[in-house]
Parts: sequence; C-alpha cells; structure tokens
Amino acid sequence: MSETFIHHFLFREAHLKELRDKLQAQNKKAKQVKLKKMINAPPVPVPLGPTAQVFLGSNNDDSFFD
Repeated sequence: MSETFIHHFLFREAHLKELRDKLQAQNKKAKQVKLKKMINAPPVPVPLGPTAQVFLGSNNDDSFFD
C-alpha cells in the first residue's frame, strides 16, 4: 500500500468518526427537545361518560348509549 492511500484511508476514517459523533450529538439533542416538549405539553383530556367506556374496554352495545 502506498503512503498516500494509507493517509487517505486514515483521513476518511477520522472524518467518518467525526460525522458519527456529530450525528449522535444531534440525535441526543433532538431526543432531549422532544422529551422537554412532551413534559411541558398540556395534559391530555381523559374521556368521561360513555366515551370512557369505549376507551376502557367496556365496549358492549348496552352500555355504549347509557
């Protein structure tokens, strides 16, 4: 192998590691932002009445229209 090839290979390997680290940092930041948005989001309303029965699994025809 020529010295130029080895130099090019090592440079490419270092460049790929740098890109990997940069992408991992961006991914970590994106996850933190997503979690922060989820924590600070308004609460999800809990259904009450007949609608709640559907979500809770009491989905029979008799109780649906109560």
